[in-house]
Amino acid sequence: MPKRHKQKQKQATRVGFIRPPPFQANFRVKHRYRFQATSAGNSILITRRDLLNLNVVALTATTSARIFQSVKLNRVEMWAVAGSGTNDYGIASVALNWLSSFGPNTEVSNTGNAINTAHVSGSPPRSSLASFWSSGGSSESEVLFSLTFTVGTIVDVWVDAVLYDGGGAPSVTVAGATANFMYFLSLDRSSSNFLLPTSVSSA
Repeated sequence: MPKRHKQKQKQATRVGFIRPPPFQANFRVKHRYRFQATSAGNSILITRRDLLNLNVVALTATTSARIFQSVKLNRVEMWAVAGSGTNDYGIASVALNWLSSFGPNTEVSNTGNAINTAHVSGSPPRSSLASFWSSGGSSESEVLFSLTFTVGTIVDVWVDAVLYDGGGAPSVTVAGATANFMYFLSLDRSSSNFLLPTSVSSA
């Protein structure tokens, strides 16, 4: 048998034994959320529950189901311009404080005026509470970070999330919802409810 024919036969045999590769079966998404502050906030606490409840599907006008089984925070970014709600000197300040159980907290802050925007941006530091995945359970009330902002501050949040596969999603109380509609909830819903989602349906 010619050598070239033997090689083709060998390749065909090898192809016949190729197996389907492993893959991630559950549904995982990445998304960038945008919120705007309706009031000034000082050290507003953001919990694991707040991230898990960023998106819900309404069951009734007042009850909804969470769609995220687990979520991981990738980045937080803030912008503020001096205007209404700033101090007497026309100064706008923003701050992002990462909390940690394994070392000191890490705070990043910035100040701006009517010309220069106050801006901070950061990812969860290694070993901070926000650097780990969040899932439903007894730790949902754990605070991951805090935010300080003026009225009108824009806050962007990047997350990875794994959606529920099947039933068992916890219920979340909403107001004025329509059954079977998906809604975006505020970033600080567990505390002040100042940071509302922009350009989307909220409840």
